[in-house]
Amino acid sequence: MFEEIDKTQTSEKIVEEIVKLISSGKLKPGQALPPERELASRLGVSRVALREAITSLAMLGIVEKRWGKGNFISEQLNLSIVQRFTKHLIISKQLEIFEVMEARLAIESELAAFAALRRTEEDIERIQKALDKYLNTSRKSIKRVEYDKELHFAIAKAAKNSILESLQNAVMNKAFEVIKITTKVGIAYKNTEEEHKRIVTAIISGNPELSRIEMTKHLLMATERVFSSEKVLDKAVSERLQCLIKGLLTK
Repeated sequence: MFEEIDKTQTSEKIVEEIVKLISSGKLKPGQALPPERELASRLGVSRVALREAITSLAMLGIVEKRWGKGNFISEQLNLSIVQRFTKHLIISKQLEIFEVMEARLAIESELAAFAALRRTEEDIERIQKALDKYLNTSRKSIKRVEYDKELHFAIAKAAKNSILESLQNAVMNKAFEVIKITTKVGIAYKNTEEEHKRIVTAIISGNPELSRIEMTKHLLMATERVFSSEKVLDKAVSERLQCLIKGLLTK
């Protein structure tokens, strides 16, 4: 039932995991949570982080601490609180995803333009090799995600700007957490192949403006595809996304 979680913002992630299990009905009112040592091991977290999360859940009235017995899902659990909290988590996650993808858009579009201006034969070979590995890997393979990342890193390296390259590295690692999740559930996008080909062709031909345009199109469409798997998209996030697409694709 419990799966190992991401180590970043650990206590918050533990809270999210337990609330998600309650919302799905896998954890029920009055049900005991596993002993702390066992639960921490299953989640792959420290007992300190787990205790912080349990304390937060207790303050929300979601978990009860029973002295000498352990931790239990509250028997008097107010499901409306859980539902509101779950909705808040979903909206927060969607906003985080949008802002990460928007940051990629701001950084990588210019990196593509710089790459077109500054690429060497060695850069071209590196970019082409990464593209070939990407295209020759199954669309549902996790390896394909790694080759996608490798291609974008190769483009950044060709731009010859260490500051922008470092920024891209940090933002990309965050963004690809999302892409890995969508790949795991079998979502594959044929359009990304043509988009990547057009970006690489523009860079190799030495056309900075076209490289910028193709990267912008690709990242906008990638953002839209990520959100296409969401059953319910927050209105504010949806409006920001549509405004971005309309504003940048109609230039």
